[in-house]
Amino acid sequence: MPYMNTHIDPRVWLQSEFSKRRAKNPHYSLRMLAKKLDIPSGRLSEILSGKRRVTRQLAIQIADKLSLDPELRSKLITSTTAFKSDNLQEPSFEQISLDSFHVIADWYHFAILSLIELKNFQNDAKWISRRLGISIVDTNTALERLFRLGLVKEKNNKLTQTHKNISTTHDIQSIALRHSHKQSLENAITALEEVSIEKRDITSMTMAIDSSKIPQAKEMIKKFRRQLCAFLESGTKKDEVYDLNVQLLPITKRVSND
Repeated sequence: MPYMNTHIDPRVWLQSEFSKRRAKNPHYSLRMLAKKLDIPSGRLSEILSGKRRVTRQLAIQIADKLSLDPELRSKLITSTTAFKSDNLQEPSFEQISLDSFHVIADWYHFAILSLIELKNFQNDAKWISRRLGISIVDTNTALERLFRLGLVKEKNNKLTQTHKNISTTHDIQSIALRHSHKQSLENAITALEEVSIEKRDITSMTMAIDSSKIPQAKEMIKKFRRQLCAFLESGTKKDEVYDLNVQLLPITKRVSND
């Protein structure tokens, strides 16, 4: 069943609009869009980065400057209220370099970082090994790497993270990132056979789409991931480590006469 959405995220929509204009003209800049909207480029930059929200008055101004059709104009303006009242705030993430990520690309490095947050966590390689189903050798090697990169520290025989949330770069080709994503997909395949349906959710949806909306869709997925992360990590009763994967990919192939 199609999902009907009466709201759009004004920030994500602006990002998509900027991406579409750059696709038509690679020299199109943020300053040029800001001039078109009659707002300072610094303010537009803060909106696109999530540091400033789109107010109702600004949404009206944007709709007027871009001569939006009545339906889109209405959605954009009414959505300024809908997205202002979001109950879940996205957690902040600190980005690590690709060089650092290359060292800890194997899935269990990030699993150990999350495992540390469990209420019953034990600073013991054998315990970590049993909980993650990896060898003692891999466990000790992973811990050494996490210490070397400064992502964990130890005090009074207690391990703690030095950074609450970390992320990698986005939309950049990387062998390490591909390796990590491949492992996540392989773990999901294993879970289909080994994890009861009550403890997992693996679903899919096939749809015919407007591919120009992919940049906006990716931003919506990122927002969903981070809000879900905030929801699941809230509270003090942490007893398991989960991995979330969202796949959005084409299954049609381009042909020469497209």
